[in-house]
Amino acid sequence: GVELVRFAGEPHFAELLASLVDLAERAKGAFVPDAEAIRRQLQASHLLLQDSMAPDVYQLARDVAAELGITEPVEIYQGAGAENAAMHMVQSPMLIEIRGQLLGRSDDGMLRALLGHEMGHYLAHGWQSPFIDAARAATAIIAMARQIGVDSDDEEASRLVSVAARLSMSQELTADRFGLLAAGSLEAA
Repeated sequence: GVELVRFAGEPHFAELLASLVDLAERAKGAFVPDAEAIRRQLQASHLLLQDSMAPDVYQLARDVAAELGITEPVEIYQGAGAENAAMHMVQSPMLIEIRGQLLGRSDDGMLRALLGHEMGHYLAHGWQSPFIDAARAATAIIAMARQIGVDSDDEEASRLVSVAARLSMSQELTADRFGLLAAGSLEAA
């Protein structure tokens, strides 16, 4: 039931974004993640936690994955920087990046919520998502807007960035719902 968990705004903003740009043509080959290249990049800048290094974290990850119906293996990377986590959208293995002191400062409930959130992205926004072209376009639009800015007088560009940002936020709400399900506790989530 990914669609039972998906935030209702997500398909709405995906369809709206699709109506603003020809996603089928623009998304072709625009971003197809290379799992090995992403793994090499992570290994160069992060510590790949082995199961023997973080058995409790890996057990939680396996438990959350099983509860969400995910059978792919998981690799967890620890990185420096501000506290954050990310799911790198490749099919296998699931690549989860955790930065800062999140692992050391989180209890099991919080880690279940964090892992559930990232695995929710994997389920709802990965290669099997019906909205993957819109999600890829939104990511590219937001990145471009950050890089070059958007002229506030350009109504079409401003609308495009606004819809892309709303789709992105909708995806975060969907992932938060998976985090809540994984944590089993509103307080932990």
